[in-house]
Amino acid sequence: MRSKVACGIYAIIVEMLIEDSSKQAVIKALEVAKNEYKDEPELRYYNRIFEEGFSALPRDEIKSTGYVVDTLEAAVWCLLTTDSYKDCVLKAVNLGCDTDTVAAVAGGMAGIMYGYKEIPETWLKKMKKREYLEEMCVRAGETWHK
Repeated sequence: MRSKVACGIYAIIVEMLIEDSSKQAVIKALEVAKNEYKDEPELRYYNRIFEEGFSALPRDEIKSTGYVVDTLEAAVWCLLTTDSYKDCVLKAVNLGCDTDTVAAVAGGMAGIMYGYKEIPETWLKKMKKREYLEEMCVRAGETWHK
């Protein structure tokens, strides 16, 4: 159930970012998620991301492990403490440990917040199956906006 709560929190953040791509939308999404899961005992493991001042935590207090709670915390922290897609993803990678997982989660949210055009072209050029993935994203966007 702990993983389901993480997915639910992530989905709420994503939904709010689609409507309003701002850090304020992330804060609001966290409030919505806290209320949505208030009766779920597993929510207590995520208490830190709901605390005022979470984004002000120093880097050494952020864990970047494969544990779902740490991954979500680290990804949200990276999103809230940076101002671009590139900086968010690089911050996630530079946390160390489970870099691919944290960077994927943070990058997903940052991609919605900052948009495709903010992904560095040098990164896009190295992407395998880029055309296929871009087409899938276009289709997903069309489906979402129907």
